[in-house]
Amino acid sequence: MDGILHYLAQVTDSGVKPAVRIPLTASYWMGVRTNAASSNMDNYPDLNAQYRTMITKMVEQFTEAGAVSILDLHWNDDDTEQQEMAVKNSASNAIDFWKNISMDFASNPNVFYELYNEPHIDS
Repeated sequence: MDGILHYLAQVTDSGVKPAVRIPLTASYWMGVRTNAASSNMDNYPDLNAQYRTMITKMVEQFTEAGAVSILDLHWNDDDTEQQEMAVKNSASNAIDFWKNISMDFASNPNVFYELYNEPHIDS
């Protein structure tokens, strides 16, 4: 992260606003145990809190350095990736995730939201 912060310090044009995309996993943020996440959650029993702390610190460092932080829902629910995001029967569905994220970062004007990265259509 020091390399990115060093790069941000090099931007001298006041008309340029650098941006950093931060890919997020909804099941980790929401503390939802999924088949794919189970081993990580077993190895790190406080993974949910650790993950939130890490993301929050990254956003704080980047935005304090003058960059926009783009929070990107990259992995929603790693067990059933192809289902429709907003209607999934999971505590890590997109609506609950974004309600939670938006409350945490509501006061930071340099946080942008990418609702879902690379959606896949499955017939």
